[in-house]
Order: sequence, then C-alpha cells, then structure tokens
Amino acid sequence: MQRRVEAILFADVVGYSRLTGEDEVGTWRRLQNVLRNVVRPQVRQHAGRIVRIKGDGILVEFPSAVEAVSSAVALQQTMAQRNAAHADGKRIDLRIGINLGDILTIDEDIHGDGVNIACRLEPLSDPVGVCMSATVHEHVRAKLAYPFEDRGERTLKNIATPVRIYALGPEIIAKLPRSEPRSDTHEKSWRWYIAAVAVAWLCAAALWALWRYIGPSSEMAAVQTSSLSPRLRPAAEPRVPTGTQPQSIVVLPFTNATGDPSKITSRTGSPKT
Repeated sequence: MQRRVEAILFADVVGYSRLTGEDEVGTWRRLQNVLRNVVRPQVRQHAGRIVRIKGDGILVEFPSAVEAVSSAVALQQTMAQRNAAHADGKRIDLRIGINLGDILTIDEDIHGDGVNIACRLEPLSDPVGVCMSATVHEHVRAKLAYPFEDRGERTLKNIATPVRIYALGPEIIAKLPRSEPRSDTHEKSWRWYIAAVAVAWLCAAALWALWRYIGPSSEMAAVQTSSLSPRLRPAAEPRVPTGTQPQSIVVLPFTNATGDPSKITSRTGSPKT
C-alpha cells in the first residue's frame, strides 16, 4: 500500500441506462469505440493512467492537475465534434469530475477521499462539461486561461466537509482553443530504445565480421611461424642502436714499394714482414 497525491478524473456516460435500454449492443459498441479512439489516446497524451473502467464509469489518475483539466477539455471537445454527426439516440456524452487529493494505491487500484470526491463531483457537471474541486482550481487558474465558473460550496454524499466547486460548461469548452495533439512520450521512449538496440546489434555484427576476417588469419600465421624449425625461421634483422651511425670495416690492398718481395710496405709507410 502506497500513499501519494494525484489528480483524479472520473467520467460517466450521460443517460447510459436509457441508451442501453434502447439499444444495448449498439450502445456498448459505440462506447468501446469511444474508449479506444478518444479516451485512451487523450489520456496517454496527457501522461494519465486509466485505473479502471466499470460499466460506463472511467477512473483516471494524472500526476498533474493541469494535465487532468487539459485532458478533460480536449476529451469533451473531441466528443462534441464526433457527436455532431449522430442523432440524440446515438450520442455518447460524458460528464467529468476532477479532484486533487491524497490517495491510496493497492495493487494498481486507487482508493480514498481523493477518489470519492472526484466521483461525487461528476454528477454535478453539465453534460459535455467539467466540474472540479477548489483544490484543482487553485493549481490551474494561473496556468490555464479558462473562464472557470464558481458554483459555490456543495455538500457531497458521504463527504464530511463541504467542497467549493468550479465548472466549465459545454458552451465555454466549445469556444476554447483546441490544443495540438502531442506525441506520446512512452512511444518515443520505445522508439529510441528499439533504435538503440538495433544500432548495438549492427555494431556487434560488424565487430564479429571483422574478427572473422582478421583474427583467425593472424592466429594461423602465428601458429605456422612457431611450428617452423629454427633453421627455417626468418632471421631477425640486425638492430642498430638508436641515435648512432652504422659502422663498417674497410680492407685496402698492400703495395710493395721496395721491390723486395721479403718486405711489404703499407700505404701508410709502416713496414710489414
């Protein structure tokens, strides 16, 4: 069990019981399509994690209140755009509640008042709108230029202390500028990891090929040289001390200058017998 502070988002489908009563299979399929193509991509783009999906309820955690509110606004804008082409009986509209608080994490699930307040705020949201606690508003009001509506304090079910809430209605959300889609950081990390592994394998293959080309031939030459008899081994070249000039001996013939063959005189005049 771990305790930490997180931003919690809880979303619910408006009139889900009515929709399933009219078309159970079709409603389920449309909801799965929304989860796959809208909710999951938006959550990933804002560094969130879907904790669980139960029926039409979606529980998400974010490391930042700013990311949670930005994700909620982008999600509602995308849903409004998708629903424009559908009749009322085929629309999937969401209500969203957001809270920032202390939570307990147990086996990848989250619990505590931080989660409960987010779930209690969701019914207070307008369809296609967002409702948040004052704690969330305090963290985002200076960072997100949204015209938040102060709706005062509300007493929430099973929550001892009244909670001041702020809201973004569907008309306000529709007028907000749409944020540009951001690339997924997890996908980037995986791409870089795969590229690094590929480069490492290529380097290893190149080194192995180089060793196969050079290594065995050098080792074989050394073995062949060592197996030769001492007479057949190549003679080592004489070494000349570093910094000295090579020396040599010159032998000159003697000249008999006296005519007497018993006496021989060298070129330098020294008699030799």
